[in-house]
Amino acid sequence: MSSTAYKSPDGLASILAQYIGSNYKIDREYRKFYYEFAQLKEIHLFPISTNVFRLAGGGQNFVHGGSSPQEMLVPVLDIKMERGHMDTKNAQIALVSMIQKITNKITALDFIQSEPVSDIVKAATYKIFFISEDNEKISDEASFFADSRESDTLKRIFRMKFRFKDKKYDKDKKYYLVVYDDSTGMESFRHPVIMDLTFMDDYGFGF
Repeated sequence: MSSTAYKSPDGLASILAQYIGSNYKIDREYRKFYYEFAQLKEIHLFPISTNVFRLAGGGQNFVHGGSSPQEMLVPVLDIKMERGHMDTKNAQIALVSMIQKITNKITALDFIQSEPVSDIVKAATYKIFFISEDNEKISDEASFFADSRESDTLKRIFRMKFRFKDKKYDKDKKYYLVVYDDSTGMESFRHPVIMDLTFMDDYGFGF
């Protein structure tokens, strides 16, 4: 392609240079970009205002109403991602049963897995049992694997049974249902209860 050369208006080179930077060189006599990068050297011609690019043959072949740097330059984004990085958390469980007092040696309680397992919610195992204010374990230990992917909340409710140690309990002391994350050993939550059990002989549950 050939082109007719036109004089650049005063100040054109300096205006374009503010947008283009040091990788481009502006010839004040012609509307050209000399682009140099590594071994690549290219010349780009462009019209401004009503200037014309002429091709072989008769007539005016291309008329342009004006060019701006954003029309001439292609932005390049350099994006870096941490491979395998994703913020995740363990599936949580919570107590559903509204219990304040334990009156039976065998007690069943309802829990719920708060969220379904997904790409960002990981399955987790929890240990659940009762303790005294002195950290004495007073029940057997239940284990639950929170791995449900059910979107229906009701389908993520589960029931656990607990057997309590046959001993005298002090109604003035504090007792707690505690839940521990098995993978971290950290306590997830605790719920206070009153122990109101009639004392019976120890049946040898191995506490």
